This record gives sequence, C-alpha cells and structure tokens, in this order.
Amino acid sequence: MSASRVSVVLLLSASLTGADTADLRKSAYANPPSVRADGQGTDGAASKDEFTTIFMEALKKEDIEQLARLHCWDGVDDEVKADRMAQLKSLCRNKDAIKAASFIPLSQEPSLQAKRTIKAKGKLYAFNLETSELFKVDSSHDGVPTSLTFRVGKKNGRYFFPVIAPQ
Repeated sequence: MSASRVSVVLLLSASLTGADTADLRKSAYANPPSVRADGQGTDGAASKDEFTTIFMEALKKEDIEQLARLHCWDGVDDEVKADRMAQLKSLCRNKDAIKAASFIPLSQEPSLQAKRTIKAKGKLYAFNLETSELFKVDSSHDGVPTSLTFRVGKKNGRYFFPVIAPQ
C-alpha cells in the first residue's frame, strides 16, 4: 500500500486525481505554515474549544493553511505532507456537508487507542503524536448522516491532529 493511500485511509476518503496531488506538492501548501497567521503562540490549539472553533471557522472560510496549523508536522516527509494538504483541500470542498464537530472520549473508539505502525513503500510509518483525544466531525451526504473520527494528540500542552511519519 502506498504512503498516499495510507494517509487517505487515515484521514478521509478524498477524491483527488494524481494531478491534484502533484499540483499541491508544487504549491505553498506542500510546506505547511509553522506559526499562526497572527504571529501569536504556536500551532495547534490551547483548548478543545479553541481547537473546535479554529477547525470550524477554517473550514467555513476554506482556509487550508489554518487547518494545517492544527496538525503536528514533526518528522513528516514531503509526500505525506502533500497528501494531507490535498485531503484538507478536499475536506474544504465538501464543507457544506459538515454540520458539527466535537471531542469525544477515546474510550468510544477502542480501535484508535492502539499505537499502530503501517508499512508503505518499504518504510515504516506511525503517528507522530500519541492519541489522547478523538475529534468527531458530523456530516450529511445526500440526507444520510455520517461522521468521521480523527485522532488528536497533545504536544507542549496544545492540541494537534497527528500525522503519520517515517519511523
């Protein structure tokens, strides 16, 4: 399984062509920002409420860079970065389907509690932060309610989406 397939499975099922991903690798989105636009603090969010607010506002504005600031990019290679940024672009394109987002207890998804490694392209990948929380995004597609559940970890007291990185 390729790294791009692995990251798509881990975040969401994005419907992007190879050209979309190649274009993103060449764009500014291939190198996510390392500081917030206002120059204050660091990436991530200080609280669950702030995380949820940043996520929903960035989605509403289709602000891919702000969504990227909620991710921990430590050790992530260029291919996985580009794939994740393409997934965020796809998420923004589908923003109207998203109805709500909230944190849920880790105990509600036992399968996400285990530390996992994934082998792709001869490399071993694992999330770059330990999962401490889950973030559930509720949506509706063609009138059918669905949800996506994402891992969230903490680094230096701030909340982030972990990203897979080579081990």
